[in-house]
Amino acid sequence: AKAISDYQAAKTAGTLDAFAPVSIKDVAAALADNADNRAVIREMVGAGKITGIAFTDTKPPTFAFDRSVLTGDLTSTTNQSPAQILQKITTKYTLAITNVTAADALTIKPPVANATLALYVVDTSDAVTTNITALQTLAKAKTLTNVTFTAATPKPALTITAAQLKVNPELLATIKGDYDLTIT
Repeated sequence: AKAISDYQAAKTAGTLDAFAPVSIKDVAAALADNADNRAVIREMVGAGKITGIAFTDTKPPTFAFDRSVLTGDLTSTTNQSPAQILQKITTKYTLAITNVTAADALTIKPPVANATLALYVVDTSDAVTTNITALQTLAKAKTLTNVTFTAATPKPALTITAAQLKVNPELLATIKGDYDLTIT
C-alpha cells in the first residue's frame, strides 16, 4: 500500500510529525501476508497514523489467531495489537480464534461490528457440559465453529440428558474428534 511506503519515507526523512493519519485500502494479502507490512501497520496504528483499513477483496478475508496471542477484551481501545489493528478495519472480515476455552468463548466479543467471529474451542467435556446452553447459542449463531475435547484416556466422554440432546443440535454438530456420548 502506498500509505505504508509513504510512512516509511517520512520516518527515514525524520518527518513523521508532519505525516497525517491515513486510511489504507488494499487486498488483505498485501497487508496481512507480508511480515514487513504487518510490522509497519502495527507501528502506524500505535502512533495514531491510521484512521482505517479497508480491504478490496471480493470476499471478506479471514484472519486467524491463537487465543494466547489475541488476549483480553478485543473491544477495548487500550488493548494492544493485534486487537488495535483489527479495530481499524472498516470492511467486513472474519476473525478466527483458536484454542479458546468453553468459558472464554462466552466472553469474546468481536473487536468491531463488521467483524464476524469463528471460535474454535478446545476444552474438557465437563467444561462444555457446564456451558452447554450458552455454547449452543454461539453454535446456532455460527460463532462457534468447532469444539475439540482435550485428551482423556482412553477417549473423552460427554454425558448429557435427552433434553440437552434435543435442544443442542448445532453445538453437538461442532464437536470434532472421537468421544463417547452418554445420554441419561
